[in-house]
Amino acid sequence: MATYAGQNGALHFNTTEGASSGTNVTEVTNWSISSEANVLETSAMGDSFRSFSTGLKTWEGTADIIWTDSADSGSVDTIFAIGDTGTIFCYPLATDTDMKLTGNVIITGIEYTQDLEDVMRASVSFQGNGSLDPDNNLA
Repeated sequence: MATYAGQNGALHFNTTEGASSGTNVTEVTNWSISSEANVLETSAMGDSFRSFSTGLKTWEGTADIIWTDSADSGSVDTIFAIGDTGTIFCYPLATDTDMKLTGNVIITGIEYTQDLEDVMRASVSFQGNGSLDPDNNLA
């Protein structure tokens, strides 16, 4: 069984929805995606147990990035803007041929943080727009 170490991951973004590749975001320290499905109760009078159906699904994510000079081609400021739409690519192994999660997103927030004794960071949040597609080409 293959496992993936965090130091090998990558995040790419393209402002064209449905794009097949994106611009590498430099200085990513982590990314996270969560997905869920709504549950609809379908129980009726006379049932002995509750019953449920799957409702709509949704997903969202964040990425934490070291904030570098905006002149850097892969920096937060040159790639993301609030309200941008496009396609996000999350890689555990940093290459297009490896496993990835891909989907169309809306950039919903950018938070800048500066702590004493640390580098300045930006946290980018995004909302999935449509399906989240896992792609595993490692077979």
